[in-house]
Amino acid sequence: MAIYDNTFASYAWSQPSTLNNPSSAAPVGTPLASGWYVLSATDPTAGCVFQDSVYVTVAPAFSLSMTPNTTLCSTTGMQLEATPSSGSNITYAWTPDNGTLSSTSIANPIATPAQTTTYAVTAISGDGCTATGQVTLTVGQLFALTVSAAQTTLCPGQSTQLTATINGGSGLTYAWIGAGLNDAAIANPVASPAQTTTYTCTVTHTASGCQLNESITITVNTGYTIDAGSDVILCSTLGHQLTVTHNIPNATYVWSPATNLNAANIQSPTVLADATATYTVTVSDASGCSMTDQVTLTRVFNNVPASQNVSACSDAPPTLTAPAIGTSYLWSTGQSSASIVPTQSGPHTVTITDASGCEAFSTFNVTLHALPAVDLGPDASICGSTPQVLSAGNPGSTYLWNTSAQTQSIGVSASGTYSVTVTNANNCSASDAVAVQFNPLPTDALQDVSACITAAPSLDAGNPGGTFLWSTGATTQSITPSATGTYSVTITTPQNCSATFDANVILAPAITVALANDTSICQGHTLVLDGGTPGSNYLWSTGATTQTINAGSSGTYSVTVSNGLCSASDAMTVTVLPGPADALVDATACVDSPPNLHAGNAGCTYLWNTGATTQSITAGSSGTYTVTVTNSIGCSGTFDAVVTLVQPPVVELGSDTVLCEGQALVLDAGNAGSSYQWSTGEATRTITVRTPGNYSVNVNNGHCQRSDAIAVHFNPSPARMAVHEFHTCLDDEPRYVVIDAGNAGSRHNWSTGAITQVIMASAYGWYYVHVTNVYDCTAQDSARVIEYCPATIFIPNTFTPNGDGVNDFFLPIGKSIASIHMVVHNRWGELLFETDDIEVGWDGTYRGEVVQNDMYVWRLEYKFYTDKEGTLGVQQTQMGHIQVLR
Repeated sequence: MAIYDNTFASYAWSQPSTLNNPSSAAPVGTPLASGWYVLSATDPTAGCVFQDSVYVTVAPAFSLSMTPNTTLCSTTGMQLEATPSSGSNITYAWTPDNGTLSSTSIANPIATPAQTTTYAVTAISGDGCTATGQVTLTVGQLFALTVSAAQTTLCPGQSTQLTATINGGSGLTYAWIGAGLNDAAIANPVASPAQTTTYTCTVTHTASGCQLNESITITVNTGYTIDAGSDVILCSTLGHQLTVTHNIPNATYVWSPATNLNAANIQSPTVLADATATYTVTVSDASGCSMTDQVTLTRVFNNVPASQNVSACSDAPPTLTAPAIGTSYLWSTGQSSASIVPTQSGPHTVTITDASGCEAFSTFNVTLHALPAVDLGPDASICGSTPQVLSAGNPGSTYLWNTSAQTQSIGVSASGTYSVTVTNANNCSASDAVAVQFNPLPTDALQDVSACITAAPSLDAGNPGGTFLWSTGATTQSITPSATGTYSVTITTPQNCSATFDANVILAPAITVALANDTSICQGHTLVLDGGTPGSNYLWSTGATTQTINAGSSGTYSVTVSNGLCSASDAMTVTVLPGPADALVDATACVDSPPNLHAGNAGCTYLWNTGATTQSITAGSSGTYTVTVTNSIGCSGTFDAVVTLVQPPVVELGSDTVLCEGQALVLDAGNAGSSYQWSTGEATRTITVRTPGNYSVNVNNGHCQRSDAIAVHFNPSPARMAVHEFHTCLDDEPRYVVIDAGNAGSRHNWSTGAITQVIMASAYGWYYVHVTNVYDCTAQDSARVIEYCPATIFIPNTFTPNGDGVNDFFLPIGKSIASIHMVVHNRWGELLFETDDIEVGWDGTYRGEVVQNDMYVWRLEYKFYTDKEGTLGVQQTQMGHIQVLR
């Protein structure tokens, strides 16, 4: 094996001005002309000088003259030109290679792009010099234009739609040439030519300026003439014959209006209507071309109605006027004026004659309508204000009263004169009027009245000046009732208008009230006070409104009783004597400390529900205790107290306990809702113990308290490993690492299956161990073996890429290599191989071909990992030669 070291000697190159470092082993040269570079290498130890040389050929640079950028208006394509300024043996490479070039390796290919495309070319001379250029062909996108028409042959006056169809892109404009177009700037205009015309359409692609044009000819048939004759004035058009002359071969006819003719499809039809009309005829040839003409027949006295109906009211007959102007008139009544006034219903016919002797006849059917009969009746005088109905009669007519009402009948309630005008269905009217007088009735002055019988009321009938008759027989204006009942009176006014009125009189009975005598009651008792007279209204001095009230405090009580009309009052005094006071209170205590109940009220007598008669007792069980206390004046009271005896808490911390070091014990005092005091000073229900010692707790449930204690001990646990990470290179001897779990005398179980205290780790990764000591305490620990090999790199100087599987690739090898960048050149500086992958080496080929046996120059840039944490070192560079041998 040979080792290449280019740092040993000192170097000196010729032509130093064209080198970036003429004293390095591998300078970069930038020669301006062809020539030799001579290298002198001096051995500093022996002083020997070695020389070698290399000839560098500098070829002249050249450029390309390109076809200018062009716009194509068709897909026929064009020839591209790449003309070099100098050089020989030039090769060409055009892109894109997408099938639109006739060749990608010649100087002048034919380009046929379907869309705008930029073509680029790279030219390489025989000396290896390169030049580039490009040309853009803009495709105008107008590939085909067709022009069509809905009809190419027209009759005079007809139209047809033209259509331009373009095979191309967007952004197009249209321009038509030819007479009779509705819009010359759209793709599909409507053409209305007066004669045969050729239309030409030009389509322009706005972006490129490319244009296409196409033409179409529209033929118009002309030369036909027709004549329906001159307009005619006739006394009667009935039976007149129409005709049309023309020069149209194989003609067909259409006359209108057809309903006035005996036939509408012949050349000379006969008129069947006696009226002025314009007749139109259309004459067509076999191909559908047609000509149209008109003739007007005017009938004298045209539109004179044969009859008409005339009506009016008999008091205003109508004027009849002849419906046309003539030279003379003759009515069926014998009158000869243009207008007459009829005197009776029936037909009235007039004959009108003009200067040429033509006559017209018209009949007026006259109807003279009768007037309505209206009678509102005689004048009227009425007692009271009851509305009176006035009727105009004549059902189905319309009405207008002087009150503005428009109904057949109206109601009137005020004195006055009322008139109406009635218009019947024939619009004939008549009127009438009537006077109505309303006299007032007596007014009702009586009112229902209620009063106490001890103060009877007076009834006054009012209406002074009238006469009176009461239901009691009295004839005075006023009376005084003496009993409950209904009293009525009939009153007559001076106008002899009468009315009867009544009043209901209620006389309530008198009321008496008698409360009891003044009295005394014991405190806590009540006395019922009764106002009497059930069904009455009550108002007590306490504000109560009931018939009875309960008096429970000292004072004077009064009541007023009323039946709504009569009332009475009374009062009494109530004195409340003092009674015993309630001294008992509810009690809650621990069962081992029962409470004492004291009834208070010294000097009284006592009776407990336990049978005791003492002032106080001891409550030995939970429950309700009552006592009746009676004082010296005989007043008593019963009182109670609820006693609850609480059981003490049950506290049990358990037996004394032994744990392993690192474990924890939770002590629970139980008795939720109580208060706690631990020997540690904590006040929670539970505590966690991690150190040995004696622990006690006092539990208080609010009434009782109890305590308990426990002793806790901890045995030692296995110790942790002294070392948990091993950084080593297992490629080096002894190729293992010693891992010691410690804790001699304990049981060991490793993740490798080993049961010894010490193992020899021969692989990178994690190792786990479970240790159990003599106290049966356990612990788990681990250690990691991490790869860390010292950084080295080696580059061979020879390899044999012959496919035998041995030394077939050239690449650096070593340890802790973080990154590389390696290139290989031939002796002319041409790049043969490049890699950034430490696993990918050179296989001795270039562009798929095996290189010849020779010396090749390499350059390597690399970085090492400098420590076990993976820190990158500085970039380093080496250059050398590699010998290819096969």
